[in-house]
Amino acid sequence: MSFLSMKHKQENECRRSLNSFTVHHIELI
Repeated sequence: MSFLSMKHKQENECRRSLNSFTVHHIELI
């Protein structure tokens, strides 16, 4: 259970950084 939640948290962090990167990239363009 804790492993699953850890994995889920990791995916959320990854998605969040990816989203912020995309937004930043769009702003640069």
